[in-house]
Amino acid sequence: MLQCLRRAGLFALLLSSLTLRAQAAPGVDPLNVFEGTWKVTSESFLTPYSKPASVLVTLHNACSRAGGAYTCRQGGENAPGPVATFTYDVIKKTFTRQPLPILDDPKAEPKLGIDGARWTFAWQEADNGNTVFFRLINDFQGPYDIAFRSEYSLDQTHWTIMSEGHETRIGP
Repeated sequence: MLQCLRRAGLFALLLSSLTLRAQAAPGVDPLNVFEGTWKVTSESFLTPYSKPASVLVTLHNACSRAGGAYTCRQGGENAPGPVATFTYDVIKKTFTRQPLPILDDPKAEPKLGIDGARWTFAWQEADNGNTVFFRLINDFQGPYDIAFRSEYSLDQTHWTIMSEGHETRIGP
């Protein structure tokens, strides 16, 4: 009887440990928020890495989950867009975006870090022998309302805004 209680206690401890790990490692589930149709407005500014522009567009994200990966194809008004697969690194607590080289730029492999309502995609590229750091910051104002901005930096301390805007989910 005592041995049975010990086994039950060990099983309960193991189960609670697995539950805590599952809560600490969200896997790709948080990315479900990107699914659907979104109205996007943005303003881009003149920098060495961006040109001035105003944009109003409707995007559709068709996404699916397969095991530990989450794949999205983003398309805009009658134009198919890039396809990307995200995987989650439990130890680093970051997502890695794996672009499909045929449809997207294979050089940039952004990492996605989630800190509460702030989601930051970060990557780097070479420019004339210098490393330039880029990031796209999404600040969720609610589950279907995102304020965003894209920035670049040469030192990861001083950031210059390239664009900013707003996304609102308008449908499935």
